[in-house]
Amino acid sequence: MLTPEETARRRRINKILLPIVGLVVLAIVVAIVLINVSEKRTEDERVEEAMASAAPPDMTDEEFADFHERLGKIHPDLVDNGIRAHARDTCSSLDSDQLVDNTIVRFSSADHDVTEDEAQQIVDLINDIGFCDR
Repeated sequence: MLTPEETARRRRINKILLPIVGLVVLAIVVAIVLINVSEKRTEDERVEEAMASAAPPDMTDEEFADFHERLGKIHPDLVDNGIRAHARDTCSSLDSDQLVDNTIVRFSSADHDVTEDEAQQIVDLINDIGFCDR
């Protein structure tokens, strides 16, 4: 059995040690959370970088103006609001065996069904502008 002096001494020690132990535990928990947050950010940055590198390039405004004008010469009904995105999508499939067929599907609309010859001209135009090489 403890004497009253020993009990008082233990209480004084506990009053000092418990807050210190609590702070150490808190510091460890905060450090673990910060490490996890940092790792998550790094992973998110890697995902964003991979997505950006996988995304087809976009045309500059000058390239788009040239593309728009020259596409209109292939056929006026091809010039609509989606042509910039269609051109970017075509970049992503330049190595495809189905490139001309995919281009027919991308650029055809209710106003005009793209012919095989027009699709080839569109592919040549996209290659000629050169934005896919970026």
